[in-house]
Amino acid sequence: MTADPAAIRSLARALHEQGDDVRAEADRLVALTEAAGWQGRAGEALLGRVREQGAALRRCAARHDDAAAALERHAEAVEERLALLLAAARRAEELLDDARALPDLLPEVLPDGLPDLLPDALRGVVA
Repeated sequence: MTADPAAIRSLARALHEQGDDVRAEADRLVALTEAAGWQGRAGEALLGRVREQGAALRRCAARHDDAAAALERHAEAVEERLALLLAAARRAEELLDDARALPDLLPEVLPDGLPDLLPDALRGVVA
């Protein structure tokens, strides 16, 4: 799954639209069968079977809606995580900027004579 909330929401919309289409088709099939007006046992059997299938299609549509809702929740979670990552990256950059300024500050905060006690690698930084 992509880490693009907009793409995830687009998939959610598509699933929701498919669910709407399936639900509408179920309603249409049942309505057409009822309007046909078939009489007798065959008509009753057909209508009963079509109503069962309509109910199954509506359950399928509800599953589409559930999946769309899950994708919406996922998009929200991805968005929150991306915001946290961006904030962490900004903070890391601030800390790096502060660390880059340390060599300029060290001579001001170290007592006189301390550079002689430092390892060679640091002596050049504070001298």
